[in-house]
Amino acid sequence: MYRYQIKFLLLAVLTSLFILLSYEAFAGAEIGAKAGYDSNIDRAVGGGMSDTFMAGFLSFSKEIGDGSGTDFSINLGLEGARYADSTYLNYGMVSIKPAIIFYPNTKWRIDISPFIQATGVSDEEQSALAVGGEIGMKQLWGRRYYSGEYFVYTDSRADVDIYSYKEKAVGVYAGVNWTDAFWSEMRFEFSRGDSFRAVGEIITTEVVTSQIVTSQAGKGGQGGNGQGGTGQYGSGNSPRYSEAYNEYIINEPVDRQTIGVDMGYQFNRHLSLFVNYAYITYNGDAGDSESHAGTVGIGYSF
Repeated sequence: MYRYQIKFLLLAVLTSLFILLSYEAFAGAEIGAKAGYDSNIDRAVGGGMSDTFMAGFLSFSKEIGDGSGTDFSINLGLEGARYADSTYLNYGMVSIKPAIIFYPNTKWRIDISPFIQATGVSDEEQSALAVGGEIGMKQLWGRRYYSGEYFVYTDSRADVDIYSYKEKAVGVYAGVNWTDAFWSEMRFEFSRGDSFRAVGEIITTEVVTSQIVTSQAGKGGQGGNGQGGTGQYGSGNSPRYSEAYNEYIINEPVDRQTIGVDMGYQFNRHLSLFVNYAYITYNGDAGDSESHAGTVGIGYSF
């Protein structure tokens, strides 16, 4: 089902790109590649699987206005990634993000941005269509320092419901332009929403002829959907066996916190380098989990 929606969105992006390129005010484009690492790709409770990946991206943007009053912008993005070991997570992604930009003064801007994003994953169960909106603010403090705040709402519907989620996230960041070429920033984000999680052991309770029988299904056990009661997790969803992860997974509300550090260097007008690191924690009824994720990449603007 989502395969057709992704093709439709890709067609919309290419059509929008053609329209953008037909205007002299077209702002620009960037193409690039990045390598990444994630220590917990399955969002496991206790431990987790790690992997590395390579990704390529292409983005187009256009902003209409003079940087004062009210402006408009649109961003189109294409991205694809291949994982070293977990090839079932290989994905292609396409997105459209228009925005209305307000300038209360020369040092402060507000962006209101709806978005739509389609992702096709090798493990088709995880292919999804996401829609949502973002409100962001950015302040300039002199020539070197800046800060920002944002709120994002996302509603993502996957091919299999256990991978679907709704999430509300708020974040803040602060940065420094150390030189005309080098910048760095720190960020913090808190979100509350649904998330799939891999669990090492599932305990379900069955009532049989007035007797309580406890049955255990270990990690990597029998195939199928892993149907049973809601068990100890209280998510209201039955655990599901994922042939891709070779684990049982659940979906439950979690609180996610992210602390990140980002840096970049602009070699010249076209070529730039960026490095990102994030420490992420998940807290839910099934327990706590954490992840270390990082990317290093290079981009070329034209």
